[in-house]
Amino acid sequence: MSTPHVDSLRKTRTSLEKTCDKAIGLPSASYREEDYFNLEKQAIFNKRWLSIGFASDVPNTGDVWPIEILGKNLFIIRDGNKVRVFHNFCPHRGTLLVRGKEKDIKQFICPYHSWSFDLNGRLISATHNKDCNKTDFHLNEVRSAIWNDVIFINFSADAPNLNKAIEPLNQRWKYFDFSQLHPGGEMTYDFPANWKLITENFLESYHVPSVHPRLATYSKFSNRYPIFFNQEFLGQGSRVYKPEVTEYELPRWPGVSGELEFQAEYIAIFPNTLVGRMPDHVFIWTVTPLSAQRTIERLKFYFIGNDATHSRFAKDREATLKRWKEVNDEDCEIVSLIHAGNSSEAFSGARFVPEHEKTIYLFQNLVLKEILDCVE
Repeated sequence: MSTPHVDSLRKTRTSLEKTCDKAIGLPSASYREEDYFNLEKQAIFNKRWLSIGFASDVPNTGDVWPIEILGKNLFIIRDGNKVRVFHNFCPHRGTLLVRGKEKDIKQFICPYHSWSFDLNGRLISATHNKDCNKTDFHLNEVRSAIWNDVIFINFSADAPNLNKAIEPLNQRWKYFDFSQLHPGGEMTYDFPANWKLITENFLESYHVPSVHPRLATYSKFSNRYPIFFNQEFLGQGSRVYKPEVTEYELPRWPGVSGELEFQAEYIAIFPNTLVGRMPDHVFIWTVTPLSAQRTIERLKFYFIGNDATHSRFAKDREATLKRWKEVNDEDCEIVSLIHAGNSSEAFSGARFVPEHEKTIYLFQNLVLKEILDCVE
């Protein structure tokens, strides 16, 4: 396959293969043009495990949550202990089945011809169609799995199972019992920006003193370090994350002490999941690209242990969410400025400061490799 975009990426490979201090990053067009985004969909998003939502979004049987990702309409449904994901269309004529969040549904009924399906996606009834073979019509299920409340999907039959894919991160954080987490708030951002910029901003702390002055007072820049133990799990950390206590100290990780007790780490699971592990809470972001220049970012927060959900910790939970809203509002503004600036055709690609931005250099190399491996 040879197109102007692929030829441009081959030239970029020559540059990105250089050492971090000499490399020039992905071209401007890869952050703004739909043709590039279509290459990413083909090479990355149609093959990798993607986060799309949370099992806690559908806590009870019959709860339904629709979602759009990569131009595909899907929905999440809970049936007892099982959470499933289906393509959101009737197999008869392709009509959209689920138009909004719903609770306690017993079956799916197509609004066009009233065909009905059970929660497993099996056809119950095809109205006025006596000759219909029910086994020929089944809702189109998407391969899915859950990691720590996060629902992942995979459009490829060739990908390894999720547990195997995510094992390097599980090993790194093996002293932290994520089964103790309880949901405690969320935020959603609609970014007029390319998905890669959101991840790149997450991967480095070089911007913290300039963009996040308040965060820098309790998670100091001098305590920050990059994380690149695996190219598919890049990020940054802070040796000490210790904001002021509002009223009571929120419960922290059981059995964790010493240098890990007040450590925070922020790791991106390639390609679209961002996880932050702090001493007394966790956040998980799903980064959902809708187009080359629009991305939905949804953040869900979790606190540690049953006691953390008690009313006496309400002010401390609220303070935690308020701090992160301030940080994310600041990030939203700066990412929008980055997108506006590097969308210029005159911008030839990022340069990297190795001490602080090697994670972005590695991330861009991985994006580039995935695309070229797919098309060559």
